[in-house]
Amino acid sequence: MKNYFQYPAVLAATCLATTWLLPWWTIAIAAAAVSFLYHISSSRAFATALVTISLCFGLACFFQNKRADSATSAMIGELFMNIGVHKLFYISSLVAGITAAFGAWAGASIRKKPKHV
Repeated sequence: MKNYFQYPAVLAATCLATTWLLPWWTIAIAAAAVSFLYHISSSRAFATALVTISLCFGLACFFQNKRADSATSAMIGELFMNIGVHKLFYISSLVAGITAAFGAWAGASIRKKPKHV
């Protein structure tokens, strides 16, 4: 039960700290490392990383857009078939969540022993 709440918190903190210093795609490496260190199943690692990182990145996009108070997000949305700013947040958070989910799945799968044929 301890890992049930601790894993998403450590995953979110590690991935957000990583993206402040390195490019956004390094969340896959951070999620793989955290999932490797915690002994959880691959499916739980995938699902937890997808939800946790999608929420974190969605909130980070929202607050950074509010803080910057510029029309850059609207201009980028116009480039992609006039999608709204909030839909752009959803798409970017989903892409970040899927990237972290596959990284977490890979990290949890490495720990499993291979079956001998």
